[in-house]
Formats: sequence, structure tokens, C-alpha cells
Amino acid sequence: MTETELDSEPLTQIPGGFCIKMADDGIHCIDVMQMLYGWRLMLTCARPGRKRHQSADKAWCYFGTGNDPETGLARSMEQAFVTAMLAAKAWDGYGEPAGFNKVAGA
Repeated sequence: MTETELDSEPLTQIPGGFCIKMADDGIHCIDVMQMLYGWRLMLTCARPGRKRHQSADKAWCYFGTGNDPETGLARSMEQAFVTAMLAAKAWDGYGEPAGFNKVAGA
């Protein structure tokens, strides 16, 4: 599996990451963006008249460094990417996505 392909479905690349899909509310995109130490699943504005992917309304971090506190195993950027991507693909944009390590900004 490459970074630009997951489950044999091509991804839409945007600056800094990938647009996964539109949220069920029709006014947000679900994006996965690379950060310095992990990946971030973001709910970004897609309202008419606004630039898509430019402002996040909510975001969740998937850590790619350090050790997992539950297992003690080392984290990796690749695993953080896969976890964030799978969560983004399964998520409808309501509530919180699965498997995140931290709410961004909290």
C-alpha cells in the first residue's frame, strides 16, 4: 500500500494531505493532513463561497511517534497514517472519529 492509495481507491491529494470525502452534512470535507509528529483527521469548511480545506472546524490527532501507553509498542508515522485514513473513510462527520489519540487544540 502506498501513501496515495488505500484499499485500491485513489485519494484526492491536497496541500499537506488528502481529501477523503464530503461529510454527510454537505458543508464539510473530511481531510487527513500530515503533521510534524503524526497525522490529523480534520473536518474542514466546504461551504459555498469559501475555499475548501483552508479552515478546520474540528480536528483529531493520530500520533506517529512515542510509545502507545496501552501496549508499550513504538508508534510509527505509517501506522498513524493508516489509522487516520481508515477512521476518515468510516466516519460520517458527526460525533468523533475512531481511534484518535488527542482532540487537536485540547
